[in-house]
Amino acid sequence: MDRHRLNDNRPYIYRTTDGGKSWTNVVKGIPENEYLESFIEDPVRKGLLYCGTNRGVYVSFDNGNDWQSLRLNMPPVEIRDFTFHGNSLVIATFGRSFWVMDDTSPLRQANASMSDAAAVLYKPEPAAIPAGTARNYGGDDPAKEAAQLDPMLLISAAAPPSGAVIYYYLKADSGPVSLDILDSAGHVVRQYSSNQRAPRQNPKTMTVAAVFAQNPPILSAAAGSHEWVWDLREVKPGASIGGGRGGRGGGGGQAAGPGTYTVRLTAEGHQYTQPLTVTLAPGATYSVAAIQQQEQIAAPIQALQAQVASARGQAAQLWTKLNALEPQASGSVAASISKLSGQVHALVGFAAGAPNPDASGEGDAVPAPTSLTGLIGILGQLAGAAQNGSEAPDASVQTGFAKAKVMAEAELAKWNQLKTTDLAELNRQLRQANLAPISLGGGAL
Repeated sequence: MDRHRLNDNRPYIYRTTDGGKSWTNVVKGIPENEYLESFIEDPVRKGLLYCGTNRGVYVSFDNGNDWQSLRLNMPPVEIRDFTFHGNSLVIATFGRSFWVMDDTSPLRQANASMSDAAAVLYKPEPAAIPAGTARNYGGDDPAKEAAQLDPMLLISAAAPPSGAVIYYYLKADSGPVSLDILDSAGHVVRQYSSNQRAPRQNPKTMTVAAVFAQNPPILSAAAGSHEWVWDLREVKPGASIGGGRGGRGGGGGQAAGPGTYTVRLTAEGHQYTQPLTVTLAPGATYSVAAIQQQEQIAAPIQALQAQVASARGQAAQLWTKLNALEPQASGSVAASISKLSGQVHALVGFAAGAPNPDASGEGDAVPAPTSLTGLIGILGQLAGAAQNGSEAPDASVQTGFAKAKVMAEAELAKWNQLKTTDLAELNRQLRQANLAPISLGGGAL
């Protein structure tokens, strides 16, 4: 009931349990100065109620006996109506647009016994493998793209997560937390850990503008409720996965097939498991033979990428040491250091300055395609293309890899020449000048 136009701003929700003979006002937990404007019962869980007042959203898990705020990050605003769209709760406000809670399944599973649990792993809703090939945005902004398609479409929030959405709760800050996905045979096909760390990136040496850089999210071990998304890709334990969405920058593993999986949460030495069903969306296809072809093509690409990345790491290390050593030398030795430094810098592949500097003079660096840095990106794109979707890779992936392999072998040969012959000659000059030789891991050359 709403009596605010009669200058009565108190909340009223009357409940009957005897067919209307008697009624009880059940508003415990709702502030006395907030009047009711909307109400709905969950279509799946009986007794799970939502109501909207002139200042926010409230939820009751016990048929109205107790209410608590569900406002989260919403502004204080009138809640005019509710509706459900699948598992999503859609909330209409007065003057503050529509708000959507993407997945209400954790609320449907919540019960009083969970308040004493050290951790809770909610049962995930079934996930569907999408039809067609998922688009890789990489450095693009989905909101900007949507606005370009329809200038009237304004997006103020991220799209709902795509994949298997997993929710877990930790009562207190925990030690290391891990989340594993196991197939029907009990084999781990994806691992996540709170011990993982995002790599530090230097804006001057990034291959995309810093604003588009996307470090992979890290599993949280903090107290509270958490959402995690498995992207329905399988990555062998110990293997690395490239940055960016959709597997860009190193390949995102092979597509998971439909079937029954197990989600396993490990926290404070205890394990919690829940089943997860993966289905095919209407129009989606999955072929074991196609996935095997993906792996056969992606494996040599990723192996070469790792080899190039190792060479680039050594070359960058050498370049840093050369720069530190140059001020200590003079004459012909200093000239030799400067020459080798220039060769190594060119091999690594960054331009001398940022081509698109910002106000601070920094910006995105564009590596030469045939440099070690450029080749890492090219091979990463090829690996991602080889494992994109659930269909066999296009023939262009093999053609592109053949060309990239020729370029990579040429750059690796240059690096071998630099670190064996050229660096050895420089070290000879350094010893004659009573300067310490340069070593690369395995000792001085």
